[in-house]
Amino acid sequence: MDSFACLGVACLPELCEVSERLSLKNIPHQGIPLRKTGCVDTEVDVEKVKAFLMAGLENEKEGAGDNTGKT
Repeated sequence: MDSFACLGVACLPELCEVSERLSLKNIPHQGIPLRKTGCVDTEVDVEKVKAFLMAGLENEKEGAGDNTGKT
């Protein structure tokens, strides 16, 4: 299964700008804003990033090894 999407981690203004550009190209995307504003000494919720990255992988693991296309 080929999939393509974008997960961005940035300040809110940058996420908004990139979201507009990705929408114009019909690229699915999600954004996680930084916890603190600014470009220096910022913070991100690492657990939230991990959760977004892992979303849907459990379903893929359940179907691993079954190439018949049957559900």
